[in-house]
Amino acid sequence: MVVLLIIAMFFCLPLISLPIVRAQQALPTLTTDSPIYPIWRKGGNVNVTLINLASNSTYFLWVQRPYDPASNLINVGISGRPATQLFQLAISSNSTIDPPGTYLVSLSSSNLVDTRIAVVHFGVFGIDQDTYQRTESVLASGGGVYPNSTVSLALTYQGGVSTTMSVNASSRGDFQYSFEIPANAPLGQFTVAASGMSRDANKGVSVEVQATNTLASINFVGQMPSQVQRTLTMLFNVTLAYPHGTSLTPDQLLSNPNLTITLPGTTQTFLLNYSLNTGSWSYSYLIPVNATLSSYPYSLKAEDLFSNPAVSTGSFDVDAAKFIIDVPQPPPKVQAQQVIDIAIYVFYPNGTTLTNDQGNVTAFYQDTHGNNATVPMVFNATDGRWHLFFVAPSQGFTFGITLTFSFNAVDRYENSGAANDAYALTVGATPIQVILAGIAGAIVPIALLIWALVTISKKRRQHKP
Repeated sequence: MVVLLIIAMFFCLPLISLPIVRAQQALPTLTTDSPIYPIWRKGGNVNVTLINLASNSTYFLWVQRPYDPASNLINVGISGRPATQLFQLAISSNSTIDPPGTYLVSLSSSNLVDTRIAVVHFGVFGIDQDTYQRTESVLASGGGVYPNSTVSLALTYQGGVSTTMSVNASSRGDFQYSFEIPANAPLGQFTVAASGMSRDANKGVSVEVQATNTLASINFVGQMPSQVQRTLTMLFNVTLAYPHGTSLTPDQLLSNPNLTITLPGTTQTFLLNYSLNTGSWSYSYLIPVNATLSSYPYSLKAEDLFSNPAVSTGSFDVDAAKFIIDVPQPPPKVQAQQVIDIAIYVFYPNGTTLTNDQGNVTAFYQDTHGNNATVPMVFNATDGRWHLFFVAPSQGFTFGITLTFSFNAVDRYENSGAANDAYALTVGATPIQVILAGIAGAIVPIALLIWALVTISKKRRQHKP
């Protein structure tokens, strides 16, 4: 009875309408398969997963690289079906196009404006070379860590030797540090690792790359002449420097650097000398007066205490010596039949004097009328000069002439030199020649002729002793 009564009362209650609750659409999100990728300068793909896409929507992906002031559109449109999709973002091996640092990928509902419905960050990490020489610097750069957080960087050589450094990330989550490889660092492969807190998840993350360490090629720094004349010295003047630029001193070398010069039919080896004042190594090689005219190969070699080598090769050409001829100033004017001592110096390039037992010197002269002659000069060992005792010619009825002299020197080894048109001698006419020349060219009153002859006669008598 009671049960029936309750049932009856239930069916008599008015019906109540309850609202229908629908499940809300989850917002789209972006994720990557790693917070940091060790692909700087290597290139590779970043896997971006798009989650909870709306089926009736179209989306666009935008990317902001480390040095970009804003994001840039990178695709033509993504349909909302299926709701979860994978997009591969290619990172170039060109370090300028895709540098190390923090990247931002955003999902937008527009291809005109980045509405940033969802974003994700990732980092690109790496080092600036694949192979390094001892003493070079290893630049480690990356991003994708929490802004202003501490990043631990470690360079570890084979055998476990390690160098660790902590750096602060930037407000974008970028970081970098430069390791210097010691001159005695273990050779072979080494690892550079970075660890810190990820940008988006703020969880621990680590990444590493590998490279190879080789012997340092020590550099000979200096300019050597490519040509040198006989009798001069070929100066080898260099500094020794590691690849990163630090100069080496004698206490860092097994021995002084050596110089080997290949001569025709033989070789000669010399040790370079060190200067504390200049920090340079040098050797002066004297080129003999009769050296073979040829190209001379040479090599410079050294080695430091850790077996890092220094090697430099080259060559220089030996040319014949060119004599230096020093010609004095001629007198302003000389008279016919006057004896003139023309004395010149002839030097080798190194300043030594050419003597008559080594060679000879000739003088060539030509006058204004085209007359010319070549005459030998005489060496005077007392004053170290070559002399020409020249008698000024008498030209008859003329007003004087000019004689131009050139000088040529040559020794027994075909070293030579010339001074062309180096000495000009003006020979003036005597008073009687001037007057007679004038008479020959014009009709002169007899009184003037007598006066001139008397005047000349008087002057001659006054100069007799």
